[in-house]
Amino acid sequence: WYQRRVREVFSSGAQDLGKKFATGNIGNDTQVTKLASGLRVASVPQSGGMSSVGVVLESGARDENNHKAGVAHFLEKMSFGSTAKFESPDHVASALEPYGGITEALHFRDVAVYSVSCLSDGLETATDVLSQALLHSRFTEGEIEEARESIACEIEMFKLGADQEPIVTDCVHHAAYGGSTVGNFKICPAENLMSINRGDIMSFHTANFRPSK
Repeated sequence: WYQRRVREVFSSGAQDLGKKFATGNIGNDTQVTKLASGLRVASVPQSGGMSSVGVVLESGARDENNHKAGVAHFLEKMSFGSTAKFESPDHVASALEPYGGITEALHFRDVAVYSVSCLSDGLETATDVLSQALLHSRFTEGEIEEARESIACEIEMFKLGADQEPIVTDCVHHAAYGGSTVGNFKICPAENLMSINRGDIMSFHTANFRPSK
């Protein structure tokens, strides 16, 4: 349900989402605050013992024009990996476990969503995990190789006739919007799979994972 709802919310694209944040018109109970850094914060009252904190970035494959195609796919695979404070995804899970916390990362062509949900008394820890994932991910060589293997398996499965929807969607977008960034392929091109390195990933991350996005 959560993934379906997020897709519905972002179906109109990042520009429409930006307008909603700018005007505060994203729900009667939602308060939008813009910080000096450019970060827009939307707060919604929530009853019960659970809370969620998340970040929506206007970033995805459509932002790869000045970067190597496929780098956003690598970032998707490395969501909530090791950071300056958490040595591995297992350490992230251990920090959230006392609060029943879970992480979620959804990547679209023009939007990326990172969120953590947990018991309300663990909100500080959840915010810490989220900020570490967004600002202090290490992107180790081991994690990059794991992402490369995972993407290679996806590409191989597509060739074998598995779920074709991602490929078809990519081709439709490219055919319809090939002259613009919306036509960029979301799936890493096979020819770039082995050449994407940490420098490529850090360059894209630095350019796109910032408050104004």
